[in-house]
Amino acid sequence: MDRKVFLTVLVLLSFAAFGFAQTPDFLKAGGWEFGGNFMYSFRPDSPPFAADLTEDDKGDYVQTIDAGANAGIFLADGFSLSLRPSLFWYGDHSVNSSNQVSTYGYLTMGVGVEPRYYIPLMASLTISVGGEFYFGIQPGLDGLSSDMDDPDDSLSLNFGLEPKVAVYYFIGDNVAPFAEAGYKFMYTRYLNNSDGSAYEYPDGASLFDEVYTRFNFTIGLKFFLPSGSRASQVEKTTFNDMIDKNMMK
Repeated sequence: MDRKVFLTVLVLLSFAAFGFAQTPDFLKAGGWEFGGNFMYSFRPDSPPFAADLTEDDKGDYVQTIDAGANAGIFLADGFSLSLRPSLFWYGDHSVNSSNQVSTYGYLTMGVGVEPRYYIPLMASLTISVGGEFYFGIQPGLDGLSSDMDDPDDSLSLNFGLEPKVAVYYFIGDNVAPFAEAGYKFMYTRYLNNSDGSAYEYPDGASLFDEVYTRFNFTIGLKFFLPSGSRASQVEKTTFNDMIDKNMMK
């Protein structure tokens, strides 16, 4: 079979599958979706098993915390809108040869809005396409410089846009591990310097000079909850039914 004909048939079959795939209850209007993530990391700057480590070598390390949650509601069959609050903390700790400590860190708190459309492919497999619009704030964190206080009054705002595609494999009625790929555009707007003074951009500075991109690949677990009217259907009983069933005396 000619390759072009084969690809055309494959595409048509795919669209046919999309058209005839029945939307499960937990992807219908009124349902909910929940997810979350938490990661803590501790990274020494020196090989931890080296025999010649000094005390100041052992005091050099980086810590990070990355946490987030996701809660959304299905506004229409297969279409959800969710909020994703998140927090990222970075801390750098170092010790010099005089055993004086220096610390540096920053904290980013933000919230993302995610519209997402789900396309069931088969009983246990679903894909989604969507994106995230992100806004965050990054205040400075006071630290130390060789045991001396090192205040940081900097402030910046973060903005992001990330198209996403995800694949879900349902291992239960409402639970699915997923793999997601996204391409994120990020922009940081600096407001204050570390001394608290206003940050000044040079003349002719362009917004696009500060736009960075990042490819993200995520694996996780998501829970889906049908709306209450479908999760627990209540049989309606009329007055005549009550009489017929001798419920009225």
